[in-house]
Order: sequence, then structure tokens, then C-alpha cells
Amino acid sequence: MRGHEAIIAMRKSGRSPKVVFINDYPCQTALDWQNPGDPYGEEWPADHATVSTWQNPLSSLDLRFTVGLTVIIVSESEARAKAIFAKAIAFGARTVSATHTQYQNHPLSQTGWHAVHHTKETTHA
Repeated sequence: MRGHEAIIAMRKSGRSPKVVFINDYPCQTALDWQNPGDPYGEEWPADHATVSTWQNPLSSLDLRFTVGLTVIIVSESEARAKAIFAKAIAFGARTVSATHTQYQNHPLSQTGWHAVHHTKETTHA
């Protein structure tokens, strides 16, 4: 897994990203985009972070850094999308959206799996 270290450091300093993107396909992480010499010519905004889980065994994914956060998961595999979705919920993410994207299909012709989970806020007396 790549990119989670920055989120952990941010959370230890009392801050957190508004959204965590978990990309389960070959990609760069937000850390790559923030490096000097950014090929896109700008720094990526600090209100979100990107984590890559591509090719990581599902059994070893530790998503504790997602507690209380909004998480968006995209995977090329329906089984992996569902498993990462379940893990993010189990580790305490507040809102989780996950999708199985079929890269061979046009964006308007997607038929892959998608789900959203939101943990309701509770108040204690």
C-alpha cells in the first residue's frame, strides 16, 4: 500500500483529509503529485489524499487511517472492490463509496458493481 503514511502523519498532527481515494489499480499517490517537478504543473490540493492498494494482498490491508473519514474506492476487480469496501466500513470509515470500474467500457456504458455506506451519527446523553 502506498500513500497511507502521509494520512497517518496528518492525523497525528490533528488534521485529516476531507476525502481519501483508495485506488486499486496502477496509479500515482497524492504524494507523487505533490513532489517538486510535478508533471501536471501544480500541487495537488491538500483537502484529499490518495492511497494505492494495487496488487496488495487483501488480508494485509490495514485501513485504520480511514476512521471517521469519507472514502472513495475504485477497483478493476469487483471482488476486490467489495472486499476493500467491507474493510473500510469495518475499520470505521464514516462514508464509503466503492465501485468496480470496467476500463474496457465507455464511461457511460459501465455495468460494474457500486455501493455506498454511510454510518449514521449518534449522539450520547
